[in-house]
Amino acid sequence: MMTNSFHNNMYNMYTIYTIHTNYMIDKYIKTLIKNLPENKKKGRNEQEGGDVVDLILDGGIFNGSYLIGALLFLKEMENQHFIHVDKISGCSIGSIAAILYHLNALHLASEIYDILLDHFKTHFTLNVFDVVFSKLDAIIPDDICNTMTNRVYITYYNVEKCKKIVKSKYKNKSDIFETIRKSCFFPFIIDGSVTYKNKYCDGFNPYILPTCPHKKILYLDLFGNDKIGSLFSVKNEKTNFHRILAGLLDVHLFFIKQTNTQMCSYVNDWSIKHLIHNRGSKVVVEKLLFYSVYFYMIIRKYIPENIGEFVACKIGVKIMRDIYITLIENYSL
Repeated sequence: MMTNSFHNNMYNMYTIYTIHTNYMIDKYIKTLIKNLPENKKKGRNEQEGGDVVDLILDGGIFNGSYLIGALLFLKEMENQHFIHVDKISGCSIGSIAAILYHLNALHLASEIYDILLDHFKTHFTLNVFDVVFSKLDAIIPDDICNTMTNRVYITYYNVEKCKKIVKSKYKNKSDIFETIRKSCFFPFIIDGSVTYKNKYCDGFNPYILPTCPHKKILYLDLFGNDKIGSLFSVKNEKTNFHRILAGLLDVHLFFIKQTNTQMCSYVNDWSIKHLIHNRGSKVVVEKLLFYSVYFYMIIRKYIPENIGEFVACKIGVKIMRDIYITLIENYSL
């Protein structure tokens, strides 16, 4: 009885903290919105919903909290008719952020982050899909497939076919969840496996939507020099509040200064530097990661299934796991 009472009190305290945090963030956003340039205010059209914008959401594990901060600001801009978000493209954690934005459920992000972090600290993996999907399932409307079709793009790899998949049509809720799981399945980190169902893995980089004259494409990059070091590291971080605020302030700076920031840029206006970074360096890293997985899967076919029974193999696996846990404990946690 005392244990149940303790857990109830802890849950109530967490709920109060979450509500208070969301209230503060909402207050900051509404204050910062007032700081938008006059030409941006005059350009809004309440009937048409403002300037049309597409979003591209990068992957980046724990850096997804920066996305949430930026998306909270963009959602308020959309609510006040400064912009109208048409299409969203995402991969990995960006695919989860995309569906949260589409469902107007960004308030769930902090709870999802806490679930993810607790599991990571306990199990050193990130396999919390079932818990996250159960929360999303409770709020997803019946017409979700219709509203997401050709509006929400999610990328992942089919390793078996050596092909990158860009999905924008969905059959049902289960299909949506499966697509997100495939897109988020980073080798080893999720559950110790290299691929999902011996076939699928992380999309690594989001699909870059084609440019067109009548709208801008806003790219939210999580691999800038100021963020790449915190992809896996949450050392000394009790909450993701500071990352949310940093993302919020970054996109705010992007709009008030009307210039590129560490995280935000318009694909339509990419300089040579952006092209080298997003279509060069990041693609090279993506291919290196993917083909490492691809050749591993090919080699594994020729390895006897009973090799795991050999003592030397068991010792090797044990050593590798101990090294992995040591790295996580010292670098990430």
